[in-house]
Amino acid sequence: MKTKLTIYLINSEYQNEADMLNNEKPTSKQEIVGVGNLYYLHSNISEPSWLDSFFGNTIDKKRHK
Repeated sequence: MKTKLTIYLINSEYQNEADMLNNEKPTSKQEIVGVGNLYYLHSNISEPSWLDSFFGNTIDKKRHK
């Protein structure tokens, strides 16, 4: 499974979370003691568009979700 990770370092002049985050996205927050806060989005697993053309009906899609 491939995981995409994007990390941003926020300049210390930004003190308000609303100034740093896009409020339209559902964001979760985890405090890391001595470091700061980690903000993250939950992602959804999606099938690649080429899956059916490559494997046809040989994969039970319900089993792999």
